[in-house]
Amino acid sequence: MRPMEKKLNRAYLVFSLCFFLGLCLWGILGINRIRNRNIEDGHSTFNRVKDTILASYLVDNRFDSPYFKGALETLFNREPSLRALLIYSSTNGIEYFFTHDSSYFLMPIEECLAMRKKPEYNIEGFSELLLSSSLLIPTAPSGFEVDLIYQTFSRSHIILILKQILLALIGFQILTALLLLVLQLTSGKGKAAQNKQEDISLGTEIASVPDILLQKEDLKTTYLDKPSERELKEEIEAEDKVNLSKEGGRTTGGLFSERSGLGWEAYLEERLNAELARAASFDQDLTCAVFGSSAPCQEEDYRIVGKKIIEFFKFQDLAFELGDSCFIVILPNLDLDSGILKAEEFLRILDESSVHYDFKAGLSSRNGRLLRANLILKETKRSLEKALEDKENRIIAFRTDPVKFRHFIATKD
Repeated sequence: MRPMEKKLNRAYLVFSLCFFLGLCLWGILGINRIRNRNIEDGHSTFNRVKDTILASYLVDNRFDSPYFKGALETLFNREPSLRALLIYSSTNGIEYFFTHDSSYFLMPIEECLAMRKKPEYNIEGFSELLLSSSLLIPTAPSGFEVDLIYQTFSRSHIILILKQILLALIGFQILTALLLLVLQLTSGKGKAAQNKQEDISLGTEIASVPDILLQKEDLKTTYLDKPSERELKEEIEAEDKVNLSKEGGRTTGGLFSERSGLGWEAYLEERLNAELARAASFDQDLTCAVFGSSAPCQEEDYRIVGKKIIEFFKFQDLAFELGDSCFIVILPNLDLDSGILKAEEFLRILDESSVHYDFKAGLSSRNGRLLRANLILKETKRSLEKALEDKENRIIAFRTDPVKFRHFIATKD
């Protein structure tokens, strides 16, 4: 998995967790909001019930009259949240009661009627509310107590909240599907563009560089009919001999050349192998950029270019001399496209300096491959050679297809 994909996955995971936590919090707050609103409605409804009791009683001055019972039953049928009503007086006991469920009374209501005793109630504290108040009727000999059980939270409220949560989840799934579709289309376009071109430049496309440059032990007899690969093999073997001679000729003059201030060429391959191993272990990219001119540089120009490289790329230990007119820079954790932008900016700096030579650049990157230094160096040098031959483009980059590369490595003899 590439670093960018890891970052996207991490961001999506954080967003998902925040979304679901927010959804749970919203559901809890919604339940509390509905209950508080229904408590307020319960108090308002209780006042209307007392007004109805008073008005209905004054018609016949009786609680058992057909008009009184009909008026209260109509009120209960119109208000589903009204669950039970009881009117009690200290002299006569229970004057009137109406309920949808007798389980609201702990003692059977018949026993309470016979004993003229006010019953105790069995209610759910969260979903039901008990409201009590005294009631004075002018034509009645004594006062009354009115108890009302009002439902503050029901199954219909739960269904409403679940529907809203379900709609939010559907919206989240649609958003996720669109995001995955966009990422897939973007990835598909990137792969298609990568398969169409192997070399890219800042101007027109430069072709004819092989898709995979092989290391010398990977060149099999089945590929010997390809002149480009035979040339690469000969060049790699020749460079190995040069490197061996340089290894034997290392002096104790330090890690950096006095001529340019950059690292000695003899140390380049060793350091590049170490950086490639580090990039592979952290699944990071790595780009090599080589800058050079077609003619050997004079001492003053050579020193100026080395100084500019140190000032621009910052890491002195990742920049090395390369022959009499070339310099190479290792750019860790940087992909090829970003490396091209860096190279373009550095060439502009050289153009504005006092250097008398026309420098060009060649680049190559790890691009998800497991490879050694000599291969990426070969790709980078070949890119510079093409740039020096090209009259229009100053930068040429070698781009490989990592899928084809891995397939070749897996299927080689």
